[in-house]
Amino acid sequence: EDLSSLIRRLESKSDSEIMDMLATSAHSDGWDYEGQKLGSTAAMRICAAAARTAEMRDLARSNGGVTQRDILDWMSDPDNAVYNRYEPLMLRKIERKSYMMGFTKAIQRSGYVKREGVTAGRATLWYLPELPPGGDGPGSGGTEVE
Repeated sequence: EDLSSLIRRLESKSDSEIMDMLATSAHSDGWDYEGQKLGSTAAMRICAAAARTAEMRDLARSNGGVTQRDILDWMSDPDNAVYNRYEPLMLRKIERKSYMMGFTKAIQRSGYVKREGVTAGRATLWYLPELPPGGDGPGSGGTEVE
């Protein structure tokens, strides 16, 4: 299967289906290009879903942005049945450093905008995708998901 047909196939799947496909791939013997693409697609879906939640929007509003850890904590919440298995599945196949670097790329590719010169301790702050710098205020705007 070529790249464009793989991308089209993944785009037609729900987040739950992507996670199920990732689970199958993560429990297989190998880790091929399709598994890697599933992992990056799932990460982007997670980042997009997080940005739509009231929790992330409130956090961004009060802190002037969100950190990667904020997104990972939201994703890993035991009540988050769709996404909370992402990290353990990925760590079956790749090292933590590669996992974190890949997740940072997913944040960027999902439309979050890095706040230059502003951090939360050592962590980078990110504007949510629906609000680039110069909008109505950090983290406001967009569609809210409970």
